[in-house]
Amino acid sequence: MPCPVCGLTTAAVALVRGQAAAAFSANPMIFGLATLAVAAVPLVVLRATGVLEPPEPWPAARRRWAQRLVWPLVFASWLFQLHRLGIGRAS
Repeated sequence: MPCPVCGLTTAAVALVRGQAAAAFSANPMIFGLATLAVAAVPLVVLRATGVLEPPEPWPAARRRWAQRLVWPLVFASWLFQLHRLGIGRAS
């Protein structure tokens, strides 16, 4: 049984090499994670230099909202992995 992040390393390597189609076929979640990583770098630099204030903890309502967003994405990724690996198909 594959995990939702199976193929993520392969997808990251393909994306760094400029092979977007190969990255997508390995694990489409890489595009969202790469976007978050690219967006995080300037934020970390700006906070480290004191241009931006440190973040405040999220209130409980925002954490619940984030969980409602993340869990369906994880489930969709898991379904994609099941399809990609052919699990459940008739032989």
